[in-house]
Amino acid sequence: MRSLLVKPVLLVLLIGCTSFVPSTAARVSTLSPVTADPGAIAVALMLPDGAGVQPGGAQLFLGARRTDTGAETGLSVALARRSDGEVGEVFEIAPGDRAAFRAEQARIAAWQAEAPDATKGTLSMAVAPCRVGTGPAPRARSSVAIRFAPDEPFSPLLRDVPLSRIANESDIAAWPPCGDGSSS
Repeated sequence: MRSLLVKPVLLVLLIGCTSFVPSTAARVSTLSPVTADPGAIAVALMLPDGAGVQPGGAQLFLGARRTDTGAETGLSVALARRSDGEVGEVFEIAPGDRAAFRAEQARIAAWQAEAPDATKGTLSMAVAPCRVGTGPAPRARSSVAIRFAPDEPFSPLLRDVPLSRIANESDIAAWPPCGDGSSS
């Protein structure tokens, strides 16, 4: 069975391709979000000082579209912050959402079995940012890494991306405060 194309659309991907790590992109493009263990996928955000993620502000979307029928399906699930000490802020599918994620995987797998060439899939992440203190410095940078199994190291997806490429100073000033200085 052919793999669905995985298109990681992380907040920082909107900034362009100059910081995108091609070797990781090539690996991601061969994965099937239909067969990946929902408990194994992890995304690490290396955020600059002054930037965080709003509580409950990280989501993962899995979806598909059938080009032959026009049918669409999709599911957004909460990502839970998990501190593992390895790198940055690590997010995984919240345990309570894994069964729904698996059900969406099964639905898409059935479509793929019926019409492999007509089923187009996507896996993306959205992050709602917040400010710690006065927020990040104007020239702050961030990075994103991903892994697909708990025993694998994180692979860089985006490296050293200027935050100014996704948000200007007035956008950052409008971010809500993170609250207690931590993010989740």
